[in-house]
Amino acid sequence: MLERINNWPEINGNTNLEKITLDTIKLKQLNGLQYENPVITNKCLHLKVCFELKEFEVQINNNQPFVCKICNQNAQQYSDLMWDIRNHAYEEFHEFVDEIHIIYGCMVNKYQRNKKYIDLFTKFGIKEHFLKLIRQRDYQTNLKSLIEKNVFQQKAFQLYCLLDFIKINIPIRIKGCLHFECYEFTSLLYYQQNNQQNQNIFQCIYPGCEIHLNISSLDTFFDGIVVDQELLKEIKKNNPTSIIFNIEQETKTIIQNTYFPFSEILTQYSNKYNQQFTELQQLELQTRFNQVLQSITQSNLLLDKPQLKQNLSQSTISLQLQDNLVDQITKLKMELPTRCIKCIDFNNSIDLLTYVFDFVFKKQIDNKQKYSCPLCNQTQNQIMAIDNLNKYIYIDQFLLLKLIKQKNDNNVLQSECDFFESYFNNLSYENNVIETVIFDTYSLLNHATKVRYKNPALTRKCLHRKTCFEFKEALQQIQQQKLYQCPHCDQQATNLDDLVQDWRVEAYKEFYEEVDEVTIIKGIMFNKCCRNKSKNLNFFTQSKYDKQFKQIFERVENDMQIVSLIRRDLQQQQIQNNNNKIIFLCFCLLDKVKINIPVRIRGCQHYECYELTSLLYFQDQNRKTIQYLECKQPFCSNRLRIAHKNYSIQSESYNSKELDEQQKILDIQTLFSGISVDLDLLNVIKKSNPSSFKFYYNKKTENIEEDINKIDGKVVDPFIIKFYEQHPELQKKMHYQEFQKIILQQIILVDQGDLLQVDRDICKKLALYKYRNFQVNMIDKLTQLTIEYPVRCKLCPNLEVCMDIRSYIAQFIYFKKMFPTKGYVCPLCNQQLGQYILPMKIQNYIYLDPNILSYMFKDMSYTNGINIFEYKGEQYLWQEFNYRYKIKREDYVSDLYQRQVVFRQLFCNFNKELRIQQPLILQQCPYRIIVDFKSFYQELTKINFDLEKQGLILCRCNYCHSNPIKVIAGQIYFHEAFYEALNKYYQIQDNNQNESHFTYTFADTERDSYIKTVQLILPLKINSQRENGSFWDMMSDEKYQSLFRGSEIQGYKFKLFAIKMQIIQIPIVLDKEGIHANIMYNFNQNINEELKKFQVCNKQELLQYYTLVKYLILLVVIQNSLQINEYLIIILYK
Repeated sequence: MLERINNWPEINGNTNLEKITLDTIKLKQLNGLQYENPVITNKCLHLKVCFELKEFEVQINNNQPFVCKICNQNAQQYSDLMWDIRNHAYEEFHEFVDEIHIIYGCMVNKYQRNKKYIDLFTKFGIKEHFLKLIRQRDYQTNLKSLIEKNVFQQKAFQLYCLLDFIKINIPIRIKGCLHFECYEFTSLLYYQQNNQQNQNIFQCIYPGCEIHLNISSLDTFFDGIVVDQELLKEIKKNNPTSIIFNIEQETKTIIQNTYFPFSEILTQYSNKYNQQFTELQQLELQTRFNQVLQSITQSNLLLDKPQLKQNLSQSTISLQLQDNLVDQITKLKMELPTRCIKCIDFNNSIDLLTYVFDFVFKKQIDNKQKYSCPLCNQTQNQIMAIDNLNKYIYIDQFLLLKLIKQKNDNNVLQSECDFFESYFNNLSYENNVIETVIFDTYSLLNHATKVRYKNPALTRKCLHRKTCFEFKEALQQIQQQKLYQCPHCDQQATNLDDLVQDWRVEAYKEFYEEVDEVTIIKGIMFNKCCRNKSKNLNFFTQSKYDKQFKQIFERVENDMQIVSLIRRDLQQQQIQNNNNKIIFLCFCLLDKVKINIPVRIRGCQHYECYELTSLLYFQDQNRKTIQYLECKQPFCSNRLRIAHKNYSIQSESYNSKELDEQQKILDIQTLFSGISVDLDLLNVIKKSNPSSFKFYYNKKTENIEEDINKIDGKVVDPFIIKFYEQHPELQKKMHYQEFQKIILQQIILVDQGDLLQVDRDICKKLALYKYRNFQVNMIDKLTQLTIEYPVRCKLCPNLEVCMDIRSYIAQFIYFKKMFPTKGYVCPLCNQQLGQYILPMKIQNYIYLDPNILSYMFKDMSYTNGINIFEYKGEQYLWQEFNYRYKIKREDYVSDLYQRQVVFRQLFCNFNKELRIQQPLILQQCPYRIIVDFKSFYQELTKINFDLEKQGLILCRCNYCHSNPIKVIAGQIYFHEAFYEALNKYYQIQDNNQNESHFTYTFADTERDSYIKTVQLILPLKINSQRENGSFWDMMSDEKYQSLFRGSEIQGYKFKLFAIKMQIIQIPIVLDKEGIHANIMYNFNQNINEELKKFQVCNKQELLQYYTLVKYLILLVVIQNSLQINEYLIIILYK
């Protein structure tokens, strides 16, 4: 049998405490009592459950093995046991404490506040700082030292955090503060981590205290604070509802102030409401009182009601306080002024403890009733049985601070911000720190606080770029200690001349206020590049691009700037727009990514331009195969030379690595010489939200501006706010601005992503839809707003359906927030994109439709209530032939040996019945066959536009039959010169539709070019009676009269007055009145034979004349009595 007490020392100390990161443990059993001697076995892994030591002893004394009922671990002797955590907790905590928090082995009263505060302990970098903080001892700023000094002559102090008036669990003091009121660690840390005002220096809130805390980083934050270990012990050993402590100057201790006479107030209420309570009921009432009070002191209703907080702040400013505020119910001194959220009279309040007692007493009487505020008499929304008082009442923290000020008779010191600002503005700016940066991305935020610096500074000798410090921090230390050492290096400053402004000062001026990171290339700042580094960004790390990149910023051309282009068009009245806005999109014409570095091809006159990284990647991949990049803007025929020579023609006999490198350098120089950076647009891009695509030229301000919607000075996206308002449950999870910021950040990743470059299936589908004719419903599925940025998922089979990117991502973020363990289904095609939404990255699943984007803003008719966008692929293809895939007129004419060309193919080779209107020439065909665009497009539709897979055979020759057309470029071209000739040919009235050819003479310009001959055979019936032997009246013959009417052909005016001719020695004159012929003798059969010869004479000889002549061959009859019923043959030539 084991000796009981003598063997207790064999029980091991608890080793699990330091293993606990963050957890809660109940100290009491289910019956509400504490354990007597809580233990566990050495091998027990459970932390929240234990057993009594006597359970072990009973089994051992009965010679039975002890087995833990929780985990089945064995214990045969005392050394197999260890004291449970509760054994230590009972020594430190008040007996009323039922549950505690353990944080990295440190036991504190349980936190009952919002989880976001508790989660701070799990954030990166907090653990090491917290452990160091909790272990250190500062005898200058502890409770005993403060009592000895008592600078403010305080007799009592409140255990409320000065920052947010939450009951303190872990008391924190700012080093240098001499007052007793202090801060709750989680409150101060949360402020440091989520400082919305970008204040890197925190000034102590206590009235009359002028101590500052540097919160710019975790290091400076933790270096500037200390845990009051003595006060922490007092908090743990006192009732968790203790709020006010009296200061005992003689004993140098503090004592809980039980200013609220619970028993007396209970008696007062019992008499008032005629209620009597048993001792057990009184105990239950006391317990409920403590519970409600504890829940209220661990929360602050004002944190979630900013408007109420603002109203309180304003009302307190003008409030005149009496020497002592008195509770209206108890008539005692009021320590914690409290009221409900429905109270509109801020001059009235009662003490917090009175309020809580009033609530629990009335709840004890009848919890089925709704509670009425004792100040304003307004009832709560629910009955007291299910209601929580902490949702309705609050402590007036502004009034409380004013009370503290009144007690201590100190004035709150005003901020010296203007003083610091004036000094900072006089510092010099050193930009040589970033001038040497080749390519890198830097944060504009303080790494610890995740907010921008207020006044970022460096010492003159600091060389680091990624970090800096607050000027105010440095100035304070120089003033106090005559020395400041940079926290990021060993450089020191002894006066203001040793400090300079950090490069971030200029970045804050140049970039949008919510930009967190920037990319620096050759010393120039841009929005962060989120593209694939190996494909799109590594160019900037190569020396061959260095000089060229710098030069395009040195030779900026003013006439190539967006503002200059728009002003030019306005002056020339080329913009038919009565609105004040001229809108354009900031997508790269090449690959539709959002532009960061805008460049233009020299000679382009349109507003849309290119992303430099896209051009560099295109050149790198294609310079050996094509020499020119045709501008992708519709209706623009400009092109950019991307190679200094045509490699397909000028092949080298050998190709060494050194030679190839030299050739590449020449190609890079060639590309950069053909582009110009648009600084106007670049500055606008940097000043705007990185997720913005749409910009406009404001005629009133004559500036380029971001096309955004603002409400009360804040950006409010119409799509995002509409979605947010549709989901009340989301509103409870996060604020709108936070929701919007997340969405806009995701948009940046999508519009700079490379899904279209890596997913060949999507590219294939887009190519098949590029030239189709179809309709798109432009009403967004989720918000019912008009789509501006069409997007769909990579699995969507129907490319005629889309959504707006903001709506799509809003739903994605919503599901990610509300249902993080579920999968995600595309709202368009209902296909599952991922089994679990949480790890999904939206940029890997959706893409902006480049086809629709290219044309939707050129035809805005769908915004006029139609809501249907007509995608005219056939028209777009014809435009591409006109501007890209064509044999240019000047090239065709320059290759001619003679300018006179006989065009012999007037009918489509593929469709023999179709007269050619829009000529396309098969470039590789040995016969250079011409087809009409209409036939070509019809054949495209038959193969579902899949040239690559099926190919087109438009000619029956062996070559074309063996080599179907797989791509347009290099295979089939628009014949611009033939198109010009056809247009003039078809404009001639009454031409012969059966003509097989015509001759066209090319001059230097289209205006001076002309049709050489056109043969027209018109059957002209003459039905006039011959009056005498020499004249036929033709005034009534419409066909005849049409010969003498004026006409115009290609700008030339013609009018026929008379025709003189001689036919078989008979002189004939034709004028408007009729036909004059001197017939004085008879004809014989030989004359008819001669006429027949004339009729079949060589017409080509007649066509050699250059002057316009109309010939009429008159078939003369022999006898006067016969009718003239023959045909008139007219030959018109120029």
